[in-house]
Amino acid sequence: MVLTGLDTFLHKGQSGCLGRVAVVANIASVDRSLKYTPCALQDVGLDVRMVFTPEHGFFQTAGYMAPVDEENRICGLPLISLYGNTKQDLSIPTEMMDQFDCLIFDLQDVGTRCYTYLSHLVLLMRQFSGTNKRILVLDRPNPIGGMQVEGPPLVKSYESFVGMLPVPMRHGLTAGEAANMVMTIEDLAVDMTVVPMQGWKRDMMFHETGLPWIPASPNMPMLNTALVYPGMVFLEATNVSEGRGTTTPFELFGAPFIRDPDALAGHLNDYGLPGVYFRPVFFKPRFDKFKNQTCGGCAIHVTNSIKFHPVLTGLLIISVLRDSFADFRFPDRPYEFDDRGALRLLSGDDTVYGFLSGNVDFHTLKDYFHTREREFLQIRREFLLYD
Repeated sequence: MVLTGLDTFLHKGQSGCLGRVAVVANIASVDRSLKYTPCALQDVGLDVRMVFTPEHGFFQTAGYMAPVDEENRICGLPLISLYGNTKQDLSIPTEMMDQFDCLIFDLQDVGTRCYTYLSHLVLLMRQFSGTNKRILVLDRPNPIGGMQVEGPPLVKSYESFVGMLPVPMRHGLTAGEAANMVMTIEDLAVDMTVVPMQGWKRDMMFHETGLPWIPASPNMPMLNTALVYPGMVFLEATNVSEGRGTTTPFELFGAPFIRDPDALAGHLNDYGLPGVYFRPVFFKPRFDKFKNQTCGGCAIHVTNSIKFHPVLTGLLIISVLRDSFADFRFPDRPYEFDDRGALRLLSGDDTVYGFLSGNVDFHTLKDYFHTREREFLQIRREFLLYD
């Protein structure tokens, strides 16, 4: 069984010299006995003063891009949101910086660049650079494996809260490895330590770890969700439902203007994408896009998780929808504290943006992906902690 960074830390009893502690955690931050991280740290004698919470809040009561106003407590500790109404709310308030000596970061990432938990980590590292504050990153598995990467690394001009790291959309890193990369690339002066896992291998998917899956966010209910998410998240830039408001978000997509799901599924299956099958469906979201409206679309079935390319699959779906339906749109609205909009921010790169806009063809995109992925695999080698 894999031991997370938290379990390794608790087992080694390294609690003596941390001083006053703050924790970044949420409902998926648990030890082997399913005890929440701040409670487990208290049990081994740490002087935990407060818990900072990421997007969605500790108990994930806040939805997609909804400001979090924490009113609860955990283990008798105050919960303080790092996700409010503005970019400024993404940082720890200045007046709280003197209330702790060490920050322990323990969040379950899902292996996709735009998932905001690693963005929280990057911002905290930048905020702590040049200070006397210490950061401990308690590492956890990349649930969709550490071998496969997909897509070009983020270009600096596309940086936003949904893209802080110069990595592909599917990056194959753990939080600890990403932290090492940030330290080096940005030359940060942070007293940071990564507490690694024991027993995790790069080729492991989460179901092979022996660890319990607790949804990392409200619309990440299952491991299959995490597997399709690196490509299906692009639908957030469109007026097509990505299945929010159903029991299988990101494994469904559709819209009321899609009236013949059989034809759409047949069209997509004709491309012969590896490791995936499209099944025609109708569904009715209970919230978010097209609430209580019947949508035609497809369910996505991953038939081979090794051969499956989620990013290319998601991008191809969008190109087919764009070219097949006159009502398809890329709505121009702010996205995650940024006025540039979801299409640009999720693209992260001119070629991906060009493909989504209809100016780059699919074969060119695939060749470009292969080149940039090989480059990134070389770059990331020095930051890896696991074989």
